[in-house]
Amino acid sequence: MGLFSVDEKYPFFDTTPVDNLFIQQFLLDAAGRGEYVRVYLYGLMHTYHRREEMTLAAFAKDLKMAESEVENAFRYWERRGLVQIISGNPPAYRYISAKQALMNGQPVVDTRFEDFALKLNALFGADRRLHGGETAMAMDWVEKLGIPEEAVLLLVAYLIETRGKKFSFKAADKLAVELAEEQVQSAQDAEVLLKRRKDAYQGAKKVIRRMGKRREPSQDEEEMYVEWLRLGFTEEAILAACRETVKGDPTFAYLNGILRGLMKRTGAAPGTQRQMEKTLDSQKRRGEPLRELYSVLGLRGAPVTEGTITLYEQMAADTPHEVILLAGGECARTGGKLDDVMALLDSWKKKGLLAAEQVREHIAQFNRQNRQLQELYTLWGKRTRPTPADRAALTRWTEEYGFSEACISLTARHAEHTERPVAYMETILKGLRDKGILTLEGVRAELAAFKKNTVKSQPAAKRVSHQDYEQRVYSEDDFKELKEQLEEEKRS
Repeated sequence: MGLFSVDEKYPFFDTTPVDNLFIQQFLLDAAGRGEYVRVYLYGLMHTYHRREEMTLAAFAKDLKMAESEVENAFRYWERRGLVQIISGNPPAYRYISAKQALMNGQPVVDTRFEDFALKLNALFGADRRLHGGETAMAMDWVEKLGIPEEAVLLLVAYLIETRGKKFSFKAADKLAVELAEEQVQSAQDAEVLLKRRKDAYQGAKKVIRRMGKRREPSQDEEEMYVEWLRLGFTEEAILAACRETVKGDPTFAYLNGILRGLMKRTGAAPGTQRQMEKTLDSQKRRGEPLRELYSVLGLRGAPVTEGTITLYEQMAADTPHEVILLAGGECARTGGKLDDVMALLDSWKKKGLLAAEQVREHIAQFNRQNRQLQELYTLWGKRTRPTPADRAALTRWTEEYGFSEACISLTARHAEHTERPVAYMETILKGLRDKGILTLEGVRAELAAFKKNTVKSQPAAKRVSHQDYEQRVYSEDDFKELKEQLEEEKRS
C-alpha cells in the first residue's frame, strides 16, 4: 500500500483542488502552525498525483522536516477530521474532503478532540474564545507530552487563577513540559504539583509585597522562587533575606544573588527566619572592616559584595586592619581605590613597614620630606612635585650623612642658580661629610670660605651678575666626583 490514497468520490484532475472550506475554517484555525499546513497541502497533491515509491522518509525529506514532525502534523489533521490514519507500519493516510464530509453530515472534528475543546473553552466562559492553534497546542500537551486530559485542564485552570484568562499559551508551554518531566500520570499527580506551584506563586507575591511593590509576580519570578525552594530555603527564610534589598530598586535578581551567595559561602540554606537573620548578621559583620576602609577612602555607599570582601580579606591576611586604614587615608588624597590601597601596602611591605607605628613614622617622615622639598623647590624657582629620587637624596643627607634640616637649607642657597641643584647639593654635602663638618656653624664657615675662594678665582672679565655667588676651587678629584654624581642622577 502506498503512503496515500484518495476517497473514490474524488474526481481526478491535473491540478490539486483545495476546498474553500479548508481555507476559510481549517487554515485560519491553524494560525502559528504553518508547517502543518505545508504537510497537508503537499500530501493532498500526492493523493491526486500518486508516486508509489513515496515513503514517509522521502515525504519528510522533500519538506525538509523530521519524520516525527510530519507524523505530528497528520495527527493534528486527523483530530480536525480531514485525514484518516489507515496504517501505522508502514504509515498510510487517507484524505477526507471537508466539503464532502459536511454534505454527508459527517463531523469534521473527532469526538475526543471536540469534547476536550469544549471543556477547555468552558474554563474561559464568555471572556475568551480560544483559536484553533491554542486548542491544538493544549491537545499536543496530551498527545505529545503524554499528560492526561484532566491534568491539562487543571493546568489551564491554575494559569487562569494565577495569571488571568488572557495568559499566553506559548508561555504556559514551559509549565506543561514541567508536568511531563515530573511524569504526571493523573489528575491527582497534577494537583500535587500545581499546589506546589501555587504556593510558590503566593510566596513570590509575598516577596514582592515585602519589597514594597504592588503587582503580581511574573512567571520568571515564580520560577526563581521555585528554584529557591529547591535549594532548601523556606518561605520565612526568603522573606527574612528581603531586608538586604532595601537599597535602590529591589529586584528578584538581586535577592537571588544574596541567597546564592549565602549558599556558596555557608554550603547550606538557612531554614528558619532566625537562622537567616543570624547568617545575615554574621555576613554584615564580615563586611564591616571593608565599610570602614570605604569610609576612609571617601567611597561611602560603595558596594560591599562577596568579591570586594574577599579582596579586603586578602589584604588583611598578613596586614593589620589599622595599617590598611592608614594606607586608605594616604590613597584618599588622590581619589584612590582598593587597587591603590593594595599597591601601597605592597610597597610598605617591601620596605619592612609592617606595624602601625612604623607606618605612622614613615608617613610623618614622608610628609616632612615633601614639605622640606617644596621649600627647596620654591627657593630654586622650580614648580614641581617631590619625586622619589629627591626624597631618597633628602633621606641620605639626613640619615646617612647626618645633616640637620637647617644645614640642608643653608646649603640649598648655594645651589640656587645651578642647573641641577639636587646633584650640586649632593656633591657639597658629601664633601662636608667626608671632612667631618656636620654642625650648622661648621657648614656656615665652610660655605663662607668656599664662597670667598670662588670669588677670588673668578676672572673679572668673565664676572656677570647671575654668577655673583661664591664658588669652590675644584680639584681634579672634585670634578671626577661631581661628574659621577651627575651621571647617577641621570640614571635615576
